[in-house]
Formats: sequence, C-alpha cells, structure tokens
Amino acid sequence: ATRLRVMTSSGALHSPALLRAKDTILSGPAGGMVGAVAAARAAGWAAVPLVGFDMGGTSTDVFHFDPARGDLAWERLNGTELAGLPLLAELLPIHTVAAGGGSVLQALEGRLGVGPTSAGANPGPACYRRGGPATITDANLLLGRLPVEALPPVFGAGGDQPADRAAVERRFAALAEALGLSSEQVALGALQVAVERMAEAIRRISIQRGHDLRRALLVSYGGAGGQHACALAHRLGVRRVLLHPLAGVLSAYGIGLAPQQLIRERSLRVPLEGGLGLGLRNAVAEMVEEGRRALEAAGDLPGDQEPALALRLGLRTSASEQVLEVEGTQLLERDLELDEVRWIGALRQSFAEIHQRRFGHRPTDEALVLERVVVTLQTQNPLAAVSGDSAQGSPAAEGSPSAPEGRVPLCLPDPETPAGQTVRPLWASVPLWQRGHLRPGQRLEGPAVVVEETGTLVLEPGWQARLLAGGELLLEALEGQTVPGGSGRDVVADRPDLDPDDPTLPDPVRLELYNHRFSGIAEQMGVRLQQSSRSVNIRERLDFSCALFDRAGRLVANAPHIPVHLGSMGESVSSLLGAIARGERPPLGPGDVIAANDPFHGGTHLPDVTVITPVFAADGDGGVAEPVAFVACRGHHADVGGITPGSMPAFSRRIEEEGLLLDNVPLLVGGEWDEGAWLERCAEGPYPVRNP
Repeated sequence: ATRLRVMTSSGALHSPALLRAKDTILSGPAGGMVGAVAAARAAGWAAVPLVGFDMGGTSTDVFHFDPARGDLAWERLNGTELAGLPLLAELLPIHTVAAGGGSVLQALEGRLGVGPTSAGANPGPACYRRGGPATITDANLLLGRLPVEALPPVFGAGGDQPADRAAVERRFAALAEALGLSSEQVALGALQVAVERMAEAIRRISIQRGHDLRRALLVSYGGAGGQHACALAHRLGVRRVLLHPLAGVLSAYGIGLAPQQLIRERSLRVPLEGGLGLGLRNAVAEMVEEGRRALEAAGDLPGDQEPALALRLGLRTSASEQVLEVEGTQLLERDLELDEVRWIGALRQSFAEIHQRRFGHRPTDEALVLERVVVTLQTQNPLAAVSGDSAQGSPAAEGSPSAPEGRVPLCLPDPETPAGQTVRPLWASVPLWQRGHLRPGQRLEGPAVVVEETGTLVLEPGWQARLLAGGELLLEALEGQTVPGGSGRDVVADRPDLDPDDPTLPDPVRLELYNHRFSGIAEQMGVRLQQSSRSVNIRERLDFSCALFDRAGRLVANAPHIPVHLGSMGESVSSLLGAIARGERPPLGPGDVIAANDPFHGGTHLPDVTVITPVFAADGDGGVAEPVAFVACRGHHADVGGITPGSMPAFSRRIEEEGLLLDNVPLLVGGEWDEGAWLERCAEGPYPVRNP
C-alpha cells in the first residue's frame, strides 16, 4: 500500500503509471539541483542566481539556476548525449565533468594528468587500503585538507581500519620523482587542475549562455564539494558560498522535496503574427485538460485540488533553428481580453532581450516563428513539508561561540613567494572545528578545517564562514583579499638547479592547466558559432572548426571539430603572417579580422572560408604591440559562386570557375565592416556569388 513516486531527470516526481525508464537516467543529479535550490531559498537567497556544485567520488555535476523564471518554468533541455548515444528526454540543465574525488593522477609525458579515469569505489583511492592509485581524495589527505583522524575507521578488507596515509605518501613520492616536483607540489597542482576543469564546466552552462556570475551564490554539496568550494568560487569571481547541513547527501534530500509535475509539449512551427492568439489559447487549453486527466488517473490530483500552471513559448527567428523560451502564462487566463498586437509586441521584446543576453546582439526585424508550446502542471508533494522540516538539521542553541577541537597541519601555497617566482608549499597549523558544535551567528576565519558527518570544509585564507539560523554555513570572501591557491597563479617546480625564467622549461602543472584553458576557449568558440549561425551547414551539419594558434601561426589547441580543417588552418595563419612580413599587406591592429579561402595558401576548397582574428595584450604603457596569438574558425558556405552551386564543380579547370577567391581579405578593420565593399567583391568575376 506504499505510495511510490520516482524521481526523473526533469526534477519532478512521477507515479509509475506515467514513468519511462529513459526519464530517470540523470535523476540523482536532478535531485541535487532541487535540493540546492530549496536550501538557498530556506537560507534567504531566493532572489539571486544560483550556481550548483556537486562534487562526489567519480564526477562533478554543475548547474546554473535563474530565479526569474519562476517555480514552474525551470530551464530544461529536450535531450543530451550519454556515452555517445542520443537521449531524448526532459532534463534539467546539469553538466557533468570527470573531476571527482576518485579522479586518478598520472604522470603523462611530462605533464600532470588529472582524470578522466576514476578509481571508483573499488579499489578506490590509495587511502582506502585496497591498492588503489593516487587520486584527488588522496591529494586532499596528503595536504591536510582531509584530516585522517576525522575520518571513520571504515577502510581495508574488513572495513574497520583508518585511512592509509603511508600509502598516499608512497604514491605521491613516485609521481613527484616522475615529474620533478615535490609531493606537495604534485598535490597542490592536481587540485588546481581539478578546479580549473570544474570552473570551465560552470562557465559552459552559465557565462556561455549569457548569465553573469558576479551576483550568483555558489551552492556547494556532495561529499568532496566543501574541500574545493572556496578555490572554485574565487576562480569564477563568486564571493559567496552556501553549504546546507546535509550538503554531503543533498541529492537524496532534494528527491524528498521534488514536486509532482507533468510537462506537456506541442510543436507548432507557425509564424508569430495576428490571428494566432485564439487558436493558440484553445490548443493550450487542450494540453492542460490532457495533463489534468493524466494526473487524476495517477492519483496525483485529488478532486478538490487544481494544479498550478505555467506556459512557456519557444520562439526563433525565421532564419535560425535556435529556439529561446519566453513567458506566456497570461494565455492561461481565460477571462483575459487578449490584445494581440500588444501581446505579440511583448513577446518580441522578451525574445530580443533573451537573444541579447545569449548572443550579444538583438535580432533585426525578422519574422518570428512559434516553434513549440510547453505547459507545466504541478501538484504538491505531500512529503515535501515533512522532509523540509526534518532535514534542516539541529544547530546548537544560541549562546557563546564554541571553541575549536584542536589544530591540524594544512599545506597552502606560500603567500610570501615573490611575484613572478614559483609558488612554494607552506605548512601551517590551523584550527579544526566540528560543525555540529557551532552556534548560530558564529564566525570563523580562514584558514581552517571544518568537519561534519557528511563532508569536510576547507576554509581558505581570505574567506570567512558564518553559521545561519537554519544550520547553513555561508562562506564569504573578505574584501580586498585574494585566495592563495585559487588566484590563478600556477604551482610550478621549485628547482634551484634550473632557471625558472627559461621559457623552454616545461612545468607539468602549468602544461595541464593551459591545456584545459585553451581547449575550453576553442570549444566555447564552436558552441557560440553553432548557436548564432544562420547556415544549415554550420548549425546542423556542424561543418566548421575552431582553433587557437600562437604568434607564429602554430596550432596550440583545437576543439574536436573537422580534422581536414584543423590540419591546414595553421597554414592559412602562417600565410597571412608571411604576407605581412613581405610588406604585401599592412600589419594587423586591434579589431582587425581577415577572411581567407585560398587553397594555394592553406585553404581547402573555396566554400571553406577561414576567419582569422589576432589577439593583442596590453604592454606596460597600456598600448599594444605585435599579436600574441590568433584565433581562427573555418566554416563551409553553401554558395561562393562558380560555374555550379556547391563545392569543386566537376568540370572546372581554373580556380575562378570554383567561385570567390579570398586571399587574406580584410573582413573587419578596427572593428568596422564595410558592407558595400563586400557586396561589390561578391559580385566580381565571371561566376559571382549567387546570393551575396
């Protein structure tokens, strides 16, 4: 007779009658997001954007939550890809990266590898006493961020022994010898690489989608979240972090708070124009009635209760497939007299604002298409109130502040290291606090370590913690202070026998850090190009590539795009630099962008147009000198002229018969585009572009 409800990847509970297995694959992370949002609201942070950070043993899940969307209109995805297979299901926008406590550390050809392989639960990290490899968990234990004495004796074959610090020291000594670092430097570097990877994942689901993180609250949870929360927040420019009393098991807590919800979606693909309103309102009424009957049949809608309703309208421009959702709940108000002109104008305005945030510009006066409508029906979870009351924990009563349990050794980057020199490890004795003994309102100053039943918190220097009335810990960055280890400075080898200013000296940690940073830039370039493109070749066929090059045109990093593009794109950059060196074209300045497709100078076929942008860095006087790097993207255009549409006409004998030839032609000069000149260029030659 038990009333069974199952968590889904969309963040809602479903009865078994409404359930499909594909809808539960990411239900655990979805429970964490529901719990994190509930925790922030209970602590009084209902009106600020949230960034969720769930670090467990195998991976890290991150999300961004915009409170302006309302309780019934959380952002959701229509599908994702898992293990190379497409999954079509309603999903909360949660991104997973292979950077958990079990991420394996390796010496890989002179660099420090962190993951993606995980030690799992068996054998687990080296400290588990099962012969496991060195991991992020072991790095935290070696550095004192995870005190051995604070861990229960649950390790070894019998599950009754303490964590094995000696095994951890042996693993890191071997890594240190292979990489030419000290054990502490390997451990500090591993944490920095892991934080970099997690920060990149958060940028991907926030900044890349037009969200400003500077006002956000970082909600940290998962068993390993508290050990990295301060460093991650500093890397993102976030100044506040919240940890719930049950942060280590917040995903389970969130499942108990999840709403009973049903989402109905219908594809329309009709122009957004006059005469649409009445028919759309009737269609939405049908969807609501269908959802109401389904909830009643599942036993989730008592006869005396009405579901809460929300409506989202998916709009796009007529020349794009990028759908953006806008609020449309006013259509559900049957008694509302709908002024279609004002209603459509308001929808266009909302769409333009969202488009501006996402892509950096407003669309022109193009026709809009109503791609889909999404109706959400929600009923109250009868267990949510009980779960919320019982899971807040039992903070100590008001009174005099508690005292620390003692002091423990903690390894931090030495803040006295002179600027420009390698950061050296520094051991310090810091207070150890029991979270359950803290009093509401009590403040802690970093550096310190706080232990609790479901996790460990490392309060970095430059941060303070305050216990709130509900038992939550609020971490805040002190004004004017930086966080050692989280400031972006690299942990590099302290090798007195080598010249630290030698640019040819490879550092294992720095190599891995910049590997992730540069690859992340190339990947973000590709996502933005795909999202903002009008071309089917770019948007759907993904016939494009993005990469970074050094000042000499050599490939530094690329995203996983088209190999033939990436193999020759560097030659296009080198050809441009050669033309400048020979005086055939003027030097490049800030805001200049060059277009090229010449197959004699690094191009492939003429439809593949490469756009090259120099990157400048300010010198000591605030000016710029030579470019320090280049970014470039190459995309296939449907028509560049020629004797037939398409690419490489079979009967062409001369290059002009294939179409428009661009030999390092300025696309932007000082950030300005000369539209007239480009239209003239597209009309040149015996076989001009058909649709300039």
